[in-house]
Amino acid sequence: MKERIKEVLSGGSGAIVVRLFGPNLDTLRQKAAEIGAVMSNVAGVTNLQVEPQVEVPQIEIQLRREAALRFGVTAGDVRPQP
Repeated sequence: MKERIKEVLSGGSGAIVVRLFGPNLDTLRQKAAEIGAVMSNVAGVTNLQVEPQVEVPQIEIQLRREAALRFGVTAGDVRPQP
């Protein structure tokens, strides 16, 4: 149970999880491949997995308040809900 809780909190299911952070997804993918290649040569490492990262489509909305109000839509209506 304790291991499962760690997995949910960390997002990884392995005994050892290495995380990379940065703004450039292409660079992160490249560095992850490099790190995976190095780690695969460590004695005792089995079942090494480099998780693929997929881009999630996003949109940006700029509300024209006057036009939106004509349709009864307010800024609060289009604001993301937590």
